Amino acid sequence: MRNYIIVSCLFISSILFSQSNKSLSNDEFLILQNRTRNFFYENIDSAFYYIDKIEKSNNTIHIAFANGAKGFAFSLKGNYEKGIEFYLKAADLIEKNPIESKFKFEMEAFIHLYGGNIYFNQKKFPEALDAYLKSRYFFEKNNDLVLSNMINLNIANIYDEIGNYSKAIQVYKTVDKVIDNNKLSFTSEDYNNTKANINFNLGVCYENYFSKNKSKTALLDSSFYFYEKTLNLYSNDNLYFKISSLKNLGNIYFYRNKFKDAEDSYLKAISLSIQNNNVPIQYSSTYNLGLIYYEKKDYNSALHYLKKVDSLYLIHNSLGLSEYVDSNFKQAKIYNVLKDYKMSLKYSNIFLENRDKINQLQSDNILEVNKKLNSIETKNEIKKLIEDNNRKLVLYNIFIYAFILIFILLIALVINRFYTKKRFQEKMEKLMKEYEESSVVDQSLKSEATTSINIDNEYEILENFKILIEKKEYLKPDFTQQAVAKKIKTNTTYLSNIVNKHYQKSFSNYLNELRINYVINEIITNSRYREYTTQAIAESAGFKNADSFTTSFKKKTAITPFQFINEVKKRKET
Repeated sequence: MRNYIIVSCLFISSILFSQSNKSLSNDEFLILQNRTRNFFYENIDSAFYYIDKIEKSNNTIHIAFANGAKGFAFSLKGNYEKGIEFYLKAADLIEKNPIESKFKFEMEAFIHLYGGNIYFNQKKFPEALDAYLKSRYFFEKNNDLVLSNMINLNIANIYDEIGNYSKAIQVYKTVDKVIDNNKLSFTSEDYNNTKANINFNLGVCYENYFSKNKSKTALLDSSFYFYEKTLNLYSNDNLYFKISSLKNLGNIYFYRNKFKDAEDSYLKAISLSIQNNNVPIQYSSTYNLGLIYYEKKDYNSALHYLKKVDSLYLIHNSLGLSEYVDSNFKQAKIYNVLKDYKMSLKYSNIFLENRDKINQLQSDNILEVNKKLNSIETKNEIKKLIEDNNRKLVLYNIFIYAFILIFILLIALVINRFYTKKRFQEKMEKLMKEYEESSVVDQSLKSEATTSINIDNEYEILENFKILIEKKEYLKPDFTQQAVAKKIKTNTTYLSNIVNKHYQKSFSNYLNELRINYVINEIITNSRYREYTTQAIAESAGFKNADSFTTSFKKKTAITPFQFINEVKKRKET
């Protein structure tokens, strides 16, 4: 959640050694150099103006410094390709200068410092480490222990990036003590800029440490403390640290679920970054705003900002890939919630196409940086970092595949639910229509065929049977074929033949139909009946138990009594 530019040492010593030149005196060069440095964070176009003036000098060292500064200025605008081009040109130019002097060593140290910052901002940590070590070498060659110590800040930033937070915090605090002990060596502006740098990076480091150990809330408190300190004490003359601190305070509010405070901080950071053409901070703040609205389930606002992230990345492809990839992941999930499955699949594919690039970049960087740090750290520490990285990559892949599987299952469930509901509605419509048009009890005679028994006897048996039906005797649990035959003074064989002849059903099937029709009629017409339990309804219709009733009901209607009652309730309410 952060994309910040780290500069550990951007002040220039107030005493520069004399260097003869035709177009610029030492004093003129020093003035232009200081103005260039000051405008790096306030108005990058003004910085370019003063760099161009230095570049007109006939002094090779002046020109080399101008190229290094120009490279750094381009990187602050997000153009890392040009930044590296000018840094390499500056390094080559000053190296070819045959004059060995303290002035040359000092400028050479600053050129490599700028180069390290350019590589660092591009996440090329091995190259950044090489440049920082060169810068420290030239400061030490000049016996400048303060500046050589400050280069350790930049190396601490690399520790932070590869996850060695304890070591990074230790280095930051050590350098902070060195600065305070040598306060008189700095101008007020340089001292404040340096303190802002240290406090800001301590805030970043504690924030990153918390993101990997979210149970340790004290880390978040420490991060908030150092961002506030940077913003309130040291960033009045340094717009970059003001914007960056605002953005990162937004992160802290976000972690604490204070979405309104986070939103305000990010909007302020975006406004200032646009005014000062700081694309990286505009990019990361816009991404974070998208995350806030995503967490709040305000999906339209989330899509608005996440699409801006995509647009900025595609225009400035040197920006952070991880924000772009996660933006597409979030958009895939949002469109899935909004049931726009085509768009969801589109963003899922973009996510899958790019996520492996992040894994490879992180893996390559960490492995190479750890190799270079062997001279500083132990092999055991490097081994642990590699193992941690590999484990995280495995978990990350598992998560992605699980997400894809869940996504596919969700689509299948949605489709299945739609068709199930549609079939259920069709059954209900058919059932309701059937019982609106016909009487529950009245049944038409299906046939006039004769039986082997006497016609008069058959008519008498049928009429007596119908009288029992009209009296709803079938609702009694003892309404069996034997009991009915005995009651109407016939035998079970005659009774069975007459039911088959006139209703074309067996006695037991016809009995179940009568009882189910009664229940259906009561459910439709009697609101109190709809509140009965399944067991009570079964007993009211003459069934022995709820299971046999449910089986008979579902056999006739294709739905359960519970489903039928709920659907009737819904229709009655509307």
